Amino acid sequence: MSQVYFNRPSTLDSLIVDANTGSATPAGSVLNILGSSPITTTASGNTVTISIASGGFTWIPVTSLVPGNPITLVKNTGYLCEGGSLVTFALPATATVGDTYQIMSTDVGGNTPWIVTRTAAQSIRVGMSKTTGGAGGSVASTTVGDTFELVCIVMNTDFQSSDSTGNFNFV
Repeated sequence: MSQVYFNRPSTLDSLIVDANTGSATPAGSVLNILGSSPITTTASGNTVTISIASGGFTWIPVTSLVPGNPITLVKNTGYLCEGGSLVTFALPATATVGDTYQIMSTDVGGNTPWIVTRTAAQSIRVGMSKTTGGAGGSVASTTVGDTFELVCIVMNTDFQSSDSTGNFNFV
């Protein structure tokens, strides 16, 4: 918990901020309070407000009829596969370590399978199973309810499932 102490409330020089980590004291009567995405700060009068934007995933229902099929995965996005026909996804060509993607097969409109393809330079691992080397590798769902979360673990090339439900076909 962060606490603010006033030793002499008449001057800013006596303000001490005891944060969750470390502490801060004013320099030249100035105390900076900063935030970075998803944390922002605003100030008005004698009040500083620190806000944390809601994080998490944006969930998008997709079908095989989505323009651009195969769909290139977008970080921090979850895909709800609907419509009863195969939905094809492609790993992004550029990804940063920690970028995360989720795919879920639903029975909206019938059992909707999905497949994630990759380039020859990329790999996908789920537990002990890994896509084959070279061009044409993929991971595919086998039944309704199959759920897959991928995390980039090596920039642009290696992706690993951090959570999955179901049985998958590997090529």
